[in-house]
Amino acid sequence: MQAELNGVTTLRGPVEVIAGRLTLCVPLSTGGDRLVACTVGIATVEGDALHIEIRGWLAEKLGIVEGCEVVVDNAGGEFNIRRASNDS
Repeated sequence: MQAELNGVTTLRGPVEVIAGRLTLCVPLSTGGDRLVACTVGIATVEGDALHIEIRGWLAEKLGIVEGCEVVVDNAGGEFNIRRASNDS
């Protein structure tokens, strides 16, 4: 899912484990390109996707595990992440 309102990009997707790290992969063509600036230090561009690492302390705090859905956005010029409300 992708939405853009008032310059804020909101995306939803599943968390995967890549190289032993919880990661959200966002294709650049579906909004990842608009999250690059606010994910410096926690993400890398690999091929045609933005790979955003979800650090262990944050995953624990938000209850994020492999396979769960998260919602991310760039409101306020910052990277914001939360577990999707209808994800169990």
